[in-house]
Amino acid sequence: MSYGEYYDMYYEAQENQKPGQPRLLVWDIKGSRNHIDTPGHLRQRWDLHKAIYDELLKLEETRKQQILYYSDELNYIHSDLDRCHKATPPDRIYREDTNEPFLVGDSFGMTVLNGTINPEEVYEIYQRKRTELSIEWDCYFGSAVYETDEWVRGAEELFRGYAAQILSEVIIKRCVDLE
Repeated sequence: MSYGEYYDMYYEAQENQKPGQPRLLVWDIKGSRNHIDTPGHLRQRWDLHKAIYDELLKLEETRKQQILYYSDELNYIHSDLDRCHKATPPDRIYREDTNEPFLVGDSFGMTVLNGTINPEEVYEIYQRKRTELSIEWDCYFGSAVYETDEWVRGAEELFRGYAAQILSEVIIKRCVDLE
């Protein structure tokens, strides 16, 4: 089934969100067709998204509070770009949207626990790290909760991959409508 068949589940999950539920933070590159083929683009995306993730790890230490979401169903790859396509254990179906943090198409993101950090604070971290890394391109940004990391449960609960794809469309449409 296509993620487009899950909009009802997406909006229902947003209305019924609870503290501690997984919350996706997604960045989608503005005008990606103009940047996607430039030398070093993938490395820049990786460096930026790793810098944000590392900053959230530091905040966990400082605040003595778990912020980042952890699940046995996800493949944690934040330390090495080369592991992105090698992280999936052989007994699992390969899906980029089960990597954490993730790079999918022209978007990237990570998952926090709902209610532990304000998405606007994470966006400020993104802006600061983007400046520090001298990255010229910008991103649309949004966040949304989801219900399961297991693709096979996606018919009953909102799967993270579907939520990320829908969120990407929602944030681009919202921002383009404002322009």
